[in-house]
Amino acid sequence: FELPLRPAQVQPAPAPRLLQGVYCFIVPGPGMATADLSQWLTQAGAGVSEVATLDEARAGLCHRPLPAVVVHTEIDAAVAMGKLAGEELRQLVVRRGRGESLRSLSPSIMVIDLLRREPFLRAIAGLVQRLPVDAAVEVAVEATPPRPAPVALPRPGAPGQLILVAEDDATNRDVLRRQLELLGHAAEFAENGLVALGLWRTGQHALLLTDLHMPEMDGYALARTIRSEEASRGGRTLPILALSANALKGEAARARAVGFDDYLVKPVSLNVLQDALCQRLPATAGDGMAEEALPTSGASRVLNLNTLRGLIGDDESAVRALLSVFLPSARANAFALSNALRTGDLAVIGAIAHKLDSSSRSVGATALADICARLKSTDGDAHRHLDPGSQTRFDAAFAAAETAVVAYLETTPA
Repeated sequence: FELPLRPAQVQPAPAPRLLQGVYCFIVPGPGMATADLSQWLTQAGAGVSEVATLDEARAGLCHRPLPAVVVHTEIDAAVAMGKLAGEELRQLVVRRGRGESLRSLSPSIMVIDLLRREPFLRAIAGLVQRLPVDAAVEVAVEATPPRPAPVALPRPGAPGQLILVAEDDATNRDVLRRQLELLGHAAEFAENGLVALGLWRTGQHALLLTDLHMPEMDGYALARTIRSEEASRGGRTLPILALSANALKGEAARARAVGFDDYLVKPVSLNVLQDALCQRLPATAGDGMAEEALPTSGASRVLNLNTLRGLIGDDESAVRALLSVFLPSARANAFALSNALRTGDLAVIGAIAHKLDSSSRSVGATALADICARLKSTDGDAHRHLDPGSQTRFDAAFAAAETAVVAYLETTPA
C-alpha cells in the first residue's frame, strides 16, 4: 500500500531567547520525546537537565536559582507534589492527548497535550511569568487543530452506543476500557469531570460512568451540572452511573440525591457492570459475555491476579498491559503518599490513599488496598487513624505488591 506524506508547515520560530535564565528538569515518561524537548528548551535559552525521577528533580531545585520548571508526565504526582512543595515548585505535565487546550491545575501546575514546539515553550514561559498565563493558554488553543467531528451514534437502543467514562486513575480507566470492549461497547474517556462535561455537551453519548472523587470537577459536581443543564433545556436525560471505591454508608443515597441513576462500587465485576448497563441501555451488546469473578479464597493478598482476570477476562496480554499501566502510576502515588505520611499532611494522605486503594484493589493487591482504605479516612478524621506505624506498614505493603507485579511482568512473555 502507499501512504502519502505531505511536508509539515514550517513552524514559527519562538521569541528569541524567550527562556533565557530559566532552568528545566525533564523526567522521562511514556511517549515523551525527551531529546526534542531538550533541544527546544536549549534553543529558547533555557538550561536543561534530564533526571530519572521526580524526587531527583525536587532535589536538583535546591541547587538551582529560580525560576525553574519540572517537566514530566504524571498528573496525580504533580498534584500531590504541589500540595507538598507549594507554588515554589512549578510543573508542566506533558500528555499524549488529542491537542486539547493548555489547562491550568493551579498557579504552579499546567497540563499540555504536546503537539508543537511553540505552545510548549510558551507554557514554560507562563509558569515562570515570562508571559501572562492567559497569553500562554490562548496561543496553545490557537495552535491546536480542531477535533474531528464525533461519529454519529446509532439509533437509541442499538448495540454500540457511545459511553462516556470519567475516571482520573489510569489503571481504572484501562480496566473499564477492557471491560466495555468485552461487553461490546464503544467508550470515550475523560481524566476528570471538567473534561467529561465538555465531551457530554457534544450530545454524542448514551450513558455516563463517572468516578465520584476527581480533581478539577468531581462526579457529584459533574452530575449536578448535567442535570441542571438538562432541566433548563428539557428533552432526554442521560443515564448517569456512579463509580466509587467508597462503600460508605449514605454515599449511595447522596449520589442518587444529586441525580445519579445507580451506584457501583469499584472494582466492578463484568457481570455487575453488564447488568447495570442492560438496565439503562436496552438491547445492549454482549449479552451473556460476562463471567463471574474467579474465586479468591486462599489466594495471596499481596497480588491475586484472579481478581484482575475476573474483571477483564483471561487474556494474559491484557493482564500484562494493565499491570504495566498500574506499576508506574502506583509508584508515583506511593512516593507521594510516603512523603505525606512523613510530613503528616492529612489532606494529601486521604486523597492519594483513595486513588491507590481503588487501583490496587482492581489488580488484586488486596493487602495494599486495605492499608490505603484505612489511610484515606484520615482526610476528615484528624489523627485518629494515623498512628506511628502507618508509614512502615504502607511502605512494606507497597514493596511487596511492587515486587509481585515486577516478578509477573518479568516472567510473562510480552
